[in-house]
Amino acid sequence: MNRLDQSVTVHGKTILLTAKEFELAEMFFKNVNRTLSRNNIIKTIWRTPESMASRTLDMHVSRVRSKLDLQLQNGFRIVTVFGYEYRLESFKT
Repeated sequence: MNRLDQSVTVHGKTILLTAKEFELAEMFFKNVNRTLSRNNIIKTIWRTPESMASRTLDMHVSRVRSKLDLQLQNGFRIVTVFGYEYRLESFKT
């Protein structure tokens, strides 16, 4: 992850992220295999009360998932945890 240009290298290719996508990806990778509440993510990334529209967070998670190709076969995936929200899981050994 490169903070200067908010990019990530995936499969040898540089992927540019928006500021919020980068912060969200960074938060997930700093907390691999830990469940993060929707409220915690919103307060940390958007610096607003948790009353923010939930679709905004869902949309950003979807974009990060897609742009970084976070799929089981690639060793990482973001899962939705019912009643709590999101977790980046690592399947790398």
